[in-house]
Amino acid sequence: MLKKIIFSACLFFVAANTLFAQQLKITGNVVDEKGNSVPYAFVRERPAKNAVYADSVGNFAIKVNTQSYLEITAPGRNASTVMLKGADNYQVTLQSIAASTTTPDKGPGTNFHTNVLSQHATADRSNQTFSYGDGAVFAAAQKEDAHGSRFFFDEWVHGYFINPDDSLAQNPAYLYNYNKITGDLLITKDRTTAMQVDPSQLKSVTLFNNSGVGFTFEKVSSIDPGHFVLLISSGNNYNIYKRIVTHFKKSDYSSNGISSSGNNYDEYVDDYTYFVYDVKTKAVQKIALKKKAIKEAFAADEDKVTAYFKTNDSDIDENYLHDLGDYMNR
Repeated sequence: MLKKIIFSACLFFVAANTLFAQQLKITGNVVDEKGNSVPYAFVRERPAKNAVYADSVGNFAIKVNTQSYLEITAPGRNASTVMLKGADNYQVTLQSIAASTTTPDKGPGTNFHTNVLSQHATADRSNQTFSYGDGAVFAAAQKEDAHGSRFFFDEWVHGYFINPDDSLAQNPAYLYNYNKITGDLLITKDRTTAMQVDPSQLKSVTLFNNSGVGFTFEKVSSIDPGHFVLLISSGNNYNIYKRIVTHFKKSDYSSNGISSSGNNYDEYVDDYTYFVYDVKTKAVQKIALKKKAIKEAFAADEDKVTAYFKTNDSDIDENYLHDLGDYMNR
């Protein structure tokens, strides 16, 4: 009888933990009191450190724990809390704050500037040149003359970051971009003057394009101490990262009147490298987009990765790595 009671208790705790670990994909739309869309509202899962931005028409999608709740905020509006009651789609209304009661948004803390921002930078949009406080100047060709870009996004975007103390910081007054050449995260308030973010104050940063798609960058010194790396897939067993290092290549066109070679334009060339990070051992393995290299990286789970190959025979690309990572973390 005692064994049966213990066994039943174990089943109860296993079931409870499984329920707690379950995730649900929530979609929704954020509007104001008149029914107009609220673009780029910040949707945060509580108490977890997980968040997204709504897109330009207020639509959002987020994967959350079934026992979490949502907190939605936007500049000039009262925050709204959404308790998850089993539905997977929600209409959220944010009421406007009366002008007389509006208080300045101090952002993630009174030490936001001194702790996070460093090295003043100015952005000259006429010639796409950034001049950093240490005197280094990166001259670039006109945007229409050069192929590619030094920046991850074509424009300033919304985002949030995780501090070294594992807390989430977000300020709707700031926009971001990532410099693929220098590995710097840039932040701006007016779209013309930028600040370089002190990387020692960041654990990770998640940036959202204007369609609401998020990209998470992390500092992983064992992969690259000088650049953030893009998170492709994550879980309790493995993380898969993509390191992006961009080089500026001047036009090298030449002709002798009979034959010609090279390009008649400047370009930014991206070099990609993929890595598998073992969460438990903290070991890092560089991988190529080939089955042999992937098997070596997941040698500890050889049978599992072999089973995945048997049922997934499509071309191995970045999407393939993402889906493989999700599978290996189940």
